[in-house]
Amino acid sequence: MFSFAGTVNGGPGADTIVTQRMTANAIGTFRVGTVVKYNAGGIVEAAATGATTFFGVVAATKVVANVATDKVEVIVNPDAVWAVTDANVRNPGDTLNLGADARSVAAGTADFEVQWYSTAAQPTYVSFQRTKRAAKLS
Repeated sequence: MFSFAGTVNGGPGADTIVTQRMTANAIGTFRVGTVVKYNAGGIVEAAATGATTFFGVVAATKVVANVATDKVEVIVNPDAVWAVTDANVRNPGDTLNLGADARSVAAGTADFEVQWYSTAAQPTYVSFQRTKRAAKLS
């Protein structure tokens, strides 16, 4: 699971949270720490490795009876650093992919850049690669 750990440029900082509509099939499946993206309809859904852009990470969910108004709270800082469990030593500049569950990292070069050194016993601190950050909030 990804959790907000600060910002690349500003240390701990504060997270920026927005509320967005989520896909109907995500009701009951989104969990705190899930990486999300926008789909073609402008609705938030779970991301997958290789996505063109990532919107942010689920902070909390609010589910209501009407599917058209189901919402999810997403942390959207463009320069966010995310802490994620990863039992490997990581160095700044290492690159990783998004795990298949959208809540972890995996070997690869497509999605994340490691920001801070970590031991295998510590969380790994990553940010979305610059080309993967959503350009604007809708």
